[in-house]
Amino acid sequence: MKEKLDLVKNYLNGIKEEINDLIEENGEEMYSGVFEVINELENDEEHWTELVNDLKEDYDDDYEDESESDFINMMLGDCVDRELMERFGKQFGENLIKLGYKYDSDDECWNLKDKRNGEDLTCYGVVWDYWYDLDTCVREGVSEIFEREIEGI
Repeated sequence: MKEKLDLVKNYLNGIKEEINDLIEENGEEMYSGVFEVINELENDEEHWTELVNDLKEDYDDDYEDESESDFINMMLGDCVDRELMERFGKQFGENLIKLGYKYDSDDECWNLKDKRNGEDLTCYGVVWDYWYDLDTCVREGVSEIFEREIEGI
């Protein structure tokens, strides 16, 4: 289990590096509070232990030992990405609003501009342009979490 907890901590350290790059590019205010949330995640060993046990239980019969471990490692990384947005998404939205951006829930877009074409961004676009690098399927899930978390702010 220690190996999996170390994997989570290493993954979170990589996210910290990417967030630092984003801060340089977009300003600290946009990401205010994210490092506190990352630190909470690093220290939430009970959550990660339970998650790993659930993953092992769910996929134990589907994969051989080595491929099971690789698959669980990949799933664990995806879970870290989703959990971070679960815990930080509302704050991220509030930070954007404090910076003067607005979310139109009817049109489902921000007046935050796409870095490539200058158009208003959906939540998916915000995650694409202003969050750390994610695989496409994870980005979709994370952007859905972000959209859910900003409801009512």
